[in-house]
Amino acid sequence: MGLINYTPQFLISGNDDLNKLTEHLVLIDSPGLVADTLTLTVNMKNIPRSQWPRSGDELHLKLGWKESGLVDMGKFTVSKVKPVYLPKKAIIIASPAPFNAQAGGKKVRRSETYTDCTLGDLVRYCANRLGLSSRVHPDFENKQITHIDQKNESDLAFLSRLALRHDAVAKPINGLLVFSKRGQSRSLSGQNLQPIPLQLYEGKKSPHNAFKSVSFVEPEREIYRGVIADWYNQDQAEIVKFQVGQSPFKQLPGRFADEQKAKDAAIGELSNMARNGIKATYTVAGEPMLMSEGPVNFTGFDEDQLNGDYSNDRVEHVMTPGSSYVVNANCSAVLN
Repeated sequence: MGLINYTPQFLISGNDDLNKLTEHLVLIDSPGLVADTLTLTVNMKNIPRSQWPRSGDELHLKLGWKESGLVDMGKFTVSKVKPVYLPKKAIIIASPAPFNAQAGGKKVRRSETYTDCTLGDLVRYCANRLGLSSRVHPDFENKQITHIDQKNESDLAFLSRLALRHDAVAKPINGLLVFSKRGQSRSLSGQNLQPIPLQLYEGKKSPHNAFKSVSFVEPEREIYRGVIADWYNQDQAEIVKFQVGQSPFKQLPGRFADEQKAKDAAIGELSNMARNGIKATYTVAGEPMLMSEGPVNFTGFDEDQLNGDYSNDRVEHVMTPGSSYVVNANCSAVLN
């Protein structure tokens, strides 16, 4: 569709003040277990402080274009309300409404050892402790784990570390704990997502899915073939290097607390370099269906290697109601 005379619009159920007075909206959809964020800038000039939203209030957000319909973006819980003066405004920050994990369970730190099990069994075991159903990608279901330790970590943090090691994603979606390949977590959760087509278009009257801007990063897999991560051995009082792969090596920044953390980071980074042929950053006209871990397809580039399937890593929806709506995103090429 073209966007001539189309009007960007959002709707927060049951809150007319926010619907009428919000001047700017930013929704950040992040990968994995990184918290998503909704930020509203609201003109509160004539609204008494007692009527402002409060921490804990629930916001059910839909957004899109008035003429083509709005898309349900889910429920969010207000975490902060920051007053700003001259002029009088409120900055409202919210995060996704808590999923149905057992009360407090997602924050409980545990230390436990797991031996001779499958990755699928381990994901289900942790999800069950959280009171969640789970979905595990078939490629990971029967992957054997000989030994792994959960060291003073919450179940979600532990699963996130497991996902990093296997170049996967662990994320609560629609009340499920999904452990999946990048770019496939949404479809595994029951949403049948086809790649959203995005195209390079030069000329007037560009279509809705044309890039406003796009840039690429040279594939690291052509530069590095191995990874080195430093960790501190307290017993020996020395810095130890853990390396995986072969020369030339990429040195990870910083120093890890122990060998396991260094190993997880190095193996995960090597897997990323092998998978990510190309990384891209792009801006397009507002499309509510663009989301973290959602698939997109690039066309129109002279360099054939730039065309093809990508997986969104981080997606930012930016809207000035009635005026503008764009999506900024980072993505990684998906190698088949």
